[in-house]
Amino acid sequence: MRNKIFKILLIIVVVSVGIAGMWMVYQRVGTGPRRSDVAIIDQVISEDGTHLSVVAHISTSAGFLKRYKIEKTVEDERALYIAFYQTPGLNNSYGAKNEFSIDVTDIDYVYYFGPAFVDNDGGYRLLWQRD
Repeated sequence: MRNKIFKILLIIVVVSVGIAGMWMVYQRVGTGPRRSDVAIIDQVISEDGTHLSVVAHISTSAGFLKRYKIEKTVEDERALYIAFYQTPGLNNSYGAKNEFSIDVTDIDYVYYFGPAFVDNDGGYRLLWQRD
């Protein structure tokens, strides 16, 4: 009887540790869904013109930004299309940031997946254009 209880407790502990470990990995490297309610607060191009620094926030009260992802590049236009993704979970601030550096070497236009009410080019808005 003791041996059976020990095996059951061991299985419970192993499963619990496994679930906790997966949750920690998910929180560390995972991202939530793409956000369409991103507000661009500020943008600055570096002196050498190779990096665009962007400060962005989610315009609603729920959620935090974690990263941006290049959705597509259009080499004919020398354009970059990006989207911002939130942290995993509803209002999780772990890994959140609001300052992003985008490499714009050989890029003339940067578009971002913007507010949902905008319907130009599938929801993308112009973020930056090289002079």
